[in-house]
Amino acid sequence: MKYMVLILGLWVVGCSKQEQTVNNQSAPTTTGKPVKELTLREKVIGTYELKENGDTYRWVFLSNGSMEDYINGKKEESTFTWKLVDGQIHHTNGDKHEPWSITEINPDGSLTLVAHLSEKGERRDIPRWGVFTWKKIK
Repeated sequence: MKYMVLILGLWVVGCSKQEQTVNNQSAPTTTGKPVKELTLREKVIGTYELKENGDTYRWVFLSNGSMEDYINGKKEESTFTWKLVDGQIHHTNGDKHEPWSITEINPDGSLTLVAHLSEKGERRDIPRWGVFTWKKIK
């Protein structure tokens, strides 16, 4: 009888280990398509908003390289364009075709206006107290 219990015990332990091994080997694996990393340009495209002194300012960066500017929901008349230069956004006035501001892209996706360019292309940094950050809303 002792031998029967011992054999039965070994058989149960042996079967369960074998079953475990079989289950581990036949476990389904999922291999989905890798997620495409967005380019910096694709990350910039969208709508950004700044609320300051009761006013709401909105920038809309479009995929065609144009930019819309709104103040309190009213679209500005000027046409703006934008491009990426050394990881920063250069906004251009459609009438002058010269860069007029430089905006940094923050790690959280917001944008901070940090400098202006003169007509001669000279950079003038904005003092820290005058720097504003637009939050991405779309």
